[in-house]
Amino acid sequence: MVNINQTTEVIQFVLALIFLIGILAGSYWFVYAPVKRENDERIRNERENSSKTQSR
Repeated sequence: MVNINQTTEVIQFVLALIFLIGILAGSYWFVYAPVKRENDERIRNERENSSKTQSR
């Protein structure tokens, strides 16, 4: 039979794992999101520049 102390320890462990996964996912997003936005802007600028040079 499982007593209340073991149950709370399991719950704390699961919450700690969820918290850790959240930190890792947030860190990944923090690094990846600005890079993706910069790449999208660079690609958009390259397309605009290439269309301007073709129209001349």
